[in-house]
Amino acid sequence: MKFEINIAIMLTCVLFLSGCSNQKVIEWNGKTEYYHVTMVYDETNIYEVAGQVDYIFLGTVDEVLDNVVDYNTSNSMDAYSRYAITVEENLKGELIKNIECYRHGGYLSDGTLLYPRSDRIENTRDIPQEGKTYIFMAFGQSDGELILEEFMGDIEYTDEGQKEMYIDYIENEIPKAQEGFISKYDVNYNN
Repeated sequence: MKFEINIAIMLTCVLFLSGCSNQKVIEWNGKTEYYHVTMVYDETNIYEVAGQVDYIFLGTVDEVLDNVVDYNTSNSMDAYSRYAITVEENLKGELIKNIECYRHGGYLSDGTLLYPRSDRIENTRDIPQEGKTYIFMAFGQSDGELILEEFMGDIEYTDEGQKEMYIDYIENEIPKAQEGFISKYDVNYNN
């Protein structure tokens, strides 16, 4: 009996201490801070953005895996939020159903939203939320990951007409000069 009590106490301590680890998901405190980016394409021209990205799809955020960012570290992956997403419909490219995407920006450890701004545009909306559906625009990366476009990468999906607009952007896109990368979530990856 004493052995079982000791095991129960130890498990309780382990669970308690694991809850004290670095927080991966925090809430917005109402403050926003911007960092400046210089884009090689016109981020206000959605036809050009559609031509730059490798994937455009409707997706639902299943889980916010990490939304705390740190720009003062040498690990570049600390500058991204990360999401588990169910692909509802592929509009450009073909992704499998369950994927993960990264997004520049997120929340600083105090809850301040850190988002990009350029000379032409700045984000004024919140980062993706669990349970909501978005039109995502993403770049395949050389390591197979997916990174959402900085400004148009996560537009909340509201109606069928919005999807039709994006199909027009894709059909009339301004193509990029160089070849993109195929994501490890692409149905043709490893084929």
